[in-house]
Amino acid sequence: MGREATITQEQVNAAADAIRAPGGKPTARAVREALGGGSMATVLKFLQIWQGGQVRAEETPVGLPPGL
Repeated sequence: MGREATITQEQVNAAADAIRAPGGKPTARAVREALGGGSMATVLKFLQIWQGGQVRAEETPVGLPPGL
């Protein structure tokens, strides 16, 4: 039987958003450090859920100008 999580999805979301805002990369380690603790497995699980909800930038197809 596992223990009850000491962190929540909302806390991980907020930490990941705060890390990403200035251009940082929200990794599980960075989020855990920002939260000041928590199980790495729990942080990773919640971070993956957060990542799944992020909108990815659409890739613009690369093309050559018509004159070439």
